[in-house]
Amino acid sequence: AWTEAKARGYRRIGGAIGTHQPPAVEDSVRYGASLAAQRLLPEQERLPLWTDELHDRDSFLRWMKEVRPDVVVGFGHIIQPWLIEAGWRVPEDVAVSSLLVGPTDTRRLSGSSSMVRQLGAAGIDLLIASIHSNEWGRPARAHRLILPADWI
Repeated sequence: AWTEAKARGYRRIGGAIGTHQPPAVEDSVRYGASLAAQRLLPEQERLPLWTDELHDRDSFLRWMKEVRPDVVVGFGHIIQPWLIEAGWRVPEDVAVSSLLVGPTDTRRLSGSSSMVRQLGAAGIDLLIASIHSNEWGRPARAHRLILPADWI
């Protein structure tokens, strides 16, 4: 989502990554990836990340007024309605680059595909490979499936 926003010419890219309560495993991964993505931007274009609780609408809108990004990278299904309710025009005033667009998402979102079907298929392939290797029970080392997301 960050790469796509940059490729489309946005300069003031605001990361509204939020955190879950209680913290989710992927919160720290998303935070680290956002910090790494910011390093691709010139230092004068780097904006502070919004990392408050994911459903804190008021905090997010305060951050928007203070930071004034051209595009927000975050969970579009949460933040886009907040922006519209607060009077922002999307994408005229601010664009949204969603970190998660599901296969049945009916909202008008642009962003990274959730890849649910592809991840499920890869998980089944991994399970079948484990069975063929006569592996039983929990693996000694956790396996992590990472697939590059499609842009929607």
